[in-house]
Amino acid sequence: MKKDSDKTQITLVETSLQQSFNGITAKQLGDAFAEVEKQKSTWLVSAVMFGIKCIAVKPLIEHGNFWDFLAKSIKDKDGKSLASARLYMGLAAKVVRQIATPEAESEIGAKVIAYFKQKKIKFGKFDSLLSTEETVLEILKYLLQGYSLRGLTKALQGIDFALAAEENRQKKLDGELQQDFFDLLDRDIFSIDEKINSRELARLPKEKVLKYADALVERGQKLRAAVENADDWE
Repeated sequence: MKKDSDKTQITLVETSLQQSFNGITAKQLGDAFAEVEKQKSTWLVSAVMFGIKCIAVKPLIEHGNFWDFLAKSIKDKDGKSLASARLYMGLAAKVVRQIATPEAESEIGAKVIAYFKQKKIKFGKFDSLLSTEETVLEILKYLLQGYSLRGLTKALQGIDFALAAEENRQKKLDGELQQDFFDLLDRDIFSIDEKINSRELARLPKEKVLKYADALVERGQKLRAAVENADDWE
């Protein structure tokens, strides 16, 4: 009986929508889709621009305090906003790397090369390209046009390992490596919290989830034991 009632309600809604958009043309549908695509790219440009600003600010913050500084700046309360900020910074780092050293086999790198040729900019001479927020915004609009978040992530695939290798070569202070260690742990803990609070949790096989919970407890105990038994702990 409920299914019939739901079907009736859906039919009423569909009929109402048909009346509201009666006479809509193919051109209007095309324009609506174009607007969606435009807004999608606009959002992505803003996200990457935010990430670039974070990258620019990070060296100016006292070592080890950046993530706390960022969390307070964006008024993060439950870790979700900070997780988004990390994502945007990660995307920005990969885009900036392609601007600095474009790789023709990468979608974004190829677009950087095309942009440089169009603007008649010599490779390696990108100071003027990044001299103002307006010029950064201009190249981001060019590079990210037509991409969704998922599309950009896919386009940047393959850069991860090279980027990580480059970052590790540049790290000279043990403190930076320590911070990375804690950042990874924070991400793992946040990921577990997300799963705990997920509506999907109750739909998973109970015994299998409990096995994972036991495994997490076991690894937490091993971590504690390793710390407590370390002779050279500072």
